[in-house]
Amino acid sequence: MGEVVSKFLIYERLPFQLASSPWLYNLIQVSIEVGQGVKLLTPYKVSDVYLESEFERVRDWVNGMKAHWKDFGATLMCDGWTNSLNQMHIINFLVYYSKGIVLWKSMDVSSVRRRDVEFYYNLLDSVVEEIGESYIVQIVTDNEAAMKVAGKK
Repeated sequence: MGEVVSKFLIYERLPFQLASSPWLYNLIQVSIEVGQGVKLLTPYKVSDVYLESEFERVRDWVNGMKAHWKDFGATLMCDGWTNSLNQMHIINFLVYYSKGIVLWKSMDVSSVRRRDVEFYYNLLDSVVEEIGESYIVQIVTDNEAAMKVAGKK
């Protein structure tokens, strides 16, 4: 078993820490229960059927967190960075609350010509509206000058 799992991780260039993943354990347990003759998934099933199902599950989990946000408040954090290889500019939006952090969304803003105060203000405003204004008690931005000014608006 160890050799087969190792080859899978090595040849698919997957992180070795997946060897201790509880999801791998579940996969092996279900494989044992199903037995021989199990059919492998198609890329379509993974990317369409199961991905959509998992998205719904995670969305429901995040919406469940909103009850906690309502009682104790949450912090919207955003951080922008530029990929040095292709100059892609990404902004990550995270929601921090007393029980942890949720990655709300990532946005590629590379095509935006003017990433000025007005742009960042509108972007922050739309994300706050998306999350729910009543949940957000503060906004923490990165150190970019336009982002700092937009956060204060």
